[in-house]
Amino acid sequence: MRSLLRAALLLGAFIPLAAAADPAQLTVTGQGSVAARPDEARISGNADARGATVAEALATQKLVMAHVAAALAKLGVPEKDFAISGINVNPQYASGPVVAGQTRTVTGYNASTQLSVIAEHPDRLSDILQGLADAGLNQNARITFVVHDPSAALALARAAAVKDAFARAQVMAQQTGVILGPVVAVTDGPRPLATLNYVEQMMSVLNPLLGASQTVSATVTVSWAIKP
Repeated sequence: MRSLLRAALLLGAFIPLAAAADPAQLTVTGQGSVAARPDEARISGNADARGATVAEALATQKLVMAHVAAALAKLGVPEKDFAISGINVNPQYASGPVVAGQTRTVTGYNASTQLSVIAEHPDRLSDILQGLADAGLNQNARITFVVHDPSAALALARAAAVKDAFARAQVMAQQTGVILGPVVAVTDGPRPLATLNYVEQMMSVLNPLLGASQTVSATVTVSWAIKP
């Protein structure tokens, strides 16, 4: 009899704890985005130089980089906005069919330098591109437009995301018949990459004054307690 009573008391002690372990919550993720005008262009590409030997190819490449640096300095681009990310050296082979078992003839070497340039004034982009091309930037030139300081746009996007989360939660609560309590958690989601419409980007290359827009986005996750 005492054993049964003790078991009943223990069971009664555990039931309230299990029932109160996880209070009901509603969690919603809101999204927000705003348009911001890019104010900076980033140019990347390769400058190739060839030589009969590796040393000759690298020496020629050094001259090309000196011309590039001089051209950028003449255009008013500061040294901090110009960087070299790597150099590749590859052999060049004689043209013709490849025969199994035969060693291909090396005719020289190609040194390729990957470099990047930040143009703080996109309205001068055409001059910078021409200067780089004249100095030796001759392969795989790419242009990306960015917002230099997206903090203000990101704050607006985050506010829109919170507003969206509240609106979604209200709809869900009404449709499911629950009553929302206080907010119990707010999490700033991963920041998506800012995107720029491809057509607008290409048009901006032709005329930076057209004013292409970049979308800055944010996500926010909000949790509410559900009133019993």
